[in-house]
Amino acid sequence: MKTLQLSLILSLLLLVKYSNSQTPVGLHYDINGQAIHGYFDPLSYAPEKKLIKTIFSDSYEKGHYYDSIGNKVEGLIQFENKKIYFKEKSSSDSIIFTPDKVKNFVIGVDSFFVAQHFYLRGLLYKKPEYVKFLYEYNGNIFAKHYKFSEGLSFQMTGNQSIKESYMVKEKDQMILDHFPNTRKFKEKALKYFGHLPHIKNKISSKEYKADDMLAIIKYAEYERKYQKSKPVYFDAYWQEIHNADKAKYHALITNKQDSIWTFDYYQDSVKLYTVNYSAFYPNIKNGEFTAYHRNGTVRHIINYKNNKAKSEKTFDKKGNLQTYYQHYKRKIASSSKFIVKTIYHSVMDSLGNNILAKGTEQSIDVYDEFQKLNYTHKYKNRELVSSYRLMGKDTVYQITNPSYHFKISQIQKSFNYYLAEKKFEKALSVNAQGIVMVSIIVDKKGNIVKKKLLSRQHPEIDACVLDFLRSGFPTSTMAKANIKAYKHNKRKQFCEFVLPFDFSVIRFYRQPVNYNHFNHWNHLHRWNWEQQQLQMHKHIQQTIKNLPPPPTLKFNRNF
Repeated sequence: MKTLQLSLILSLLLLVKYSNSQTPVGLHYDINGQAIHGYFDPLSYAPEKKLIKTIFSDSYEKGHYYDSIGNKVEGLIQFENKKIYFKEKSSSDSIIFTPDKVKNFVIGVDSFFVAQHFYLRGLLYKKPEYVKFLYEYNGNIFAKHYKFSEGLSFQMTGNQSIKESYMVKEKDQMILDHFPNTRKFKEKALKYFGHLPHIKNKISSKEYKADDMLAIIKYAEYERKYQKSKPVYFDAYWQEIHNADKAKYHALITNKQDSIWTFDYYQDSVKLYTVNYSAFYPNIKNGEFTAYHRNGTVRHIINYKNNKAKSEKTFDKKGNLQTYYQHYKRKIASSSKFIVKTIYHSVMDSLGNNILAKGTEQSIDVYDEFQKLNYTHKYKNRELVSSYRLMGKDTVYQITNPSYHFKISQIQKSFNYYLAEKKFEKALSVNAQGIVMVSIIVDKKGNIVKKKLLSRQHPEIDACVLDFLRSGFPTSTMAKANIKAYKHNKRKQFCEFVLPFDFSVIRFYRQPVNYNHFNHWNHLHRWNWEQQQLQMHKHIQQTIKNLPPPPTLKFNRNF
């Protein structure tokens, strides 16, 4: 067998410093059969199967407001309807402020100001309300207004429906006007953005409508930043922010050709990624995604088409090609199912020779310097059929088949049950979210014999994931969800399963981070949220049975 050296060397200092970008995790394959070539890259890793926690939150976030004489007051803020709640710290009593008392405030990464007068659906509103600041472009201020319902349904259930409207305040004007969700939208949008050819075409063709205003505004914002060579800033969780002092990462827009924009991402002066986008919010990757070694050489290239990885190449620190493979998804004849395959074209040994050119069945030894482990990779007909290593006397396999059917639904239900009453106040206060990767080794009987975190997000979230793994996957029926033992060549084997735990925070005024970067707030997140609500509803119903009859409902006639 040949020996392939993975160039995965970083010092302990860098391991800590770069813990949220290019996190060194070692050589792994997740439950989707997706290869992780030494690093967790948050801007490219987008697993199809994952465990999901979607938090629809109205909790307090770190922020600040400005008092009547312009002093900045920092603390925790909760935005609700036409008022805000403020605490100096989590243990403090809350203070209520209305638009006549506080004119401007910042909550998390979002800024709000008071609209004294505004038009909404043809009506002039003269009572001041808070609106979310989006961007100032050509002297015009673009904002978003949130209208809350407070009718009988709200009194009975406590649930409010929220309608969003995009607004603009023209230069030297005091009244904000909204963008109508009617045929008049095209005329109004072209008034402000018609000079941008790409946006003009999308508006004129009705590809962009009123609901796409954020994408339109972001395009204009990035156009301005590109022209003036100004950076785009991000916090530790890859949320876009405006404050450079609070940024952990930044991006420079280095090229714009036709509809493709090129972003170079940095942490301090270290270049992390180069990414090509064709649309924003949600961001759509088209073309090459490039990740770099710390010495500046290319580490990984992924070719995307509409956010789907089509081919990948990996390189060592000297720039030498290590692997090249393509992804295929084909529909099975006379079936609604698809088969996914990864076909390798190049697997290079330490001498620079492609082992796949020597025959249909080849193997190679791979050394993972992060974990200090030796793996054996076996290929047949250009597919990676097995990856394994020794753990004492046991052989531990990895999932390399992208069509492997990992049964995640029962574990997801167990995860929902476990999280039903968990609180994440500290994590939510900083809007912490993202993917936590966990490695678990399962024996031939389906027992977890080893577990560890590969990547981290926030201490509260990390601890919760580890506690869930220690709990043994509990359910509401006292039974426990199980992981089925892995079979290789029809025989049960030890296996390493890499589980992605995706934590997303959704607030009525902010989409989750992964929606912006991957358009990943999909039906799985909605289904997960619905399951959480169902379990909560069952818990509430059980509690109600033990309560005395409620008093007669009195309606508030002031609504």
